[in-house]
Amino acid sequence: MKITTSFTGVISTGEFENERPLFTLEDEFSGTDLEVQMRQQDMYEMCRVMFDKVQRESLVRRIAKQKNGLRFYPPENYPSVTSVIGWDDDYYISPDELVQHGARGTILHRLSEHYDKTKEWKEPKDFPELYPDLVILKKGNLNLPLDNIDYPAFLEKYPIKFSSHETVVKNHQYKYAGRQDAKGIPIVEKGNGWDKIKVEPVMTLFDKKFGAMDEHKYMQQLTAYWNCPENQDVKQIILIHLNKNTEQGYSKPKVCTEKNKYFPLFLDNRENFKKRFGV
Repeated sequence: MKITTSFTGVISTGEFENERPLFTLEDEFSGTDLEVQMRQQDMYEMCRVMFDKVQRESLVRRIAKQKNGLRFYPPENYPSVTSVIGWDDDYYISPDELVQHGARGTILHRLSEHYDKTKEWKEPKDFPELYPDLVILKKGNLNLPLDNIDYPAFLEKYPIKFSSHETVVKNHQYKYAGRQDAKGIPIVEKGNGWDKIKVEPVMTLFDKKFGAMDEHKYMQQLTAYWNCPENQDVKQIILIHLNKNTEQGYSKPKVCTEKNKYFPLFLDNRENFKKRFGV
């Protein structure tokens, strides 16, 4: 016998007003009345799962339209850590200027990542994928510089043995995700920078910042990564501030060894994000 099951519902908070997706499953099935009933129930649950998936995807698309810059990680469509922390930031500058700052950050992250792996500081023009960002900086009105930091000098004073770069991590309990900069172990030697600030040679999460330093905010970001299952081996987090306002091109790194010091603050932001956007 052929059995059919359907499910539909109204998505009132999605991309379009009052969307009504319909899901229908058919199956050729023979059995007792109870077996047929159980099969129909299974099919119904499958339709519900598909509806829930479409509902979430529609909500994410609506959010993306309303608030530029928010990021979600597939397939779960978890919001990014930076979106959770910064969705309500008021930058007091135009979107065009924000794009210029973003382009500078993208370029410097790429150059520093290459240096971590090769110990060679190259020019942005050597990376074809950075061409659009270079055009943004060249045509922008801010004239943002790329030569006012000194990452090689930072690593000379604060050497690091890196184990990974640009890794996506996810927390399924609190439903968020992010791409962490780097992971590795500080090389602590007598008299070097790490030794002077009492850093331990243990597995560490690092995050590089190239603009204004908001230690409170960025420690929340690193702590959120720290509380993902992929980072169970991490013992401390360190902010690297490559600072254009200092003569040497970098500032003393900021260190935190308490895994839960900033995490409750991040969870408050996560709850506020959910209340605001429903996801």
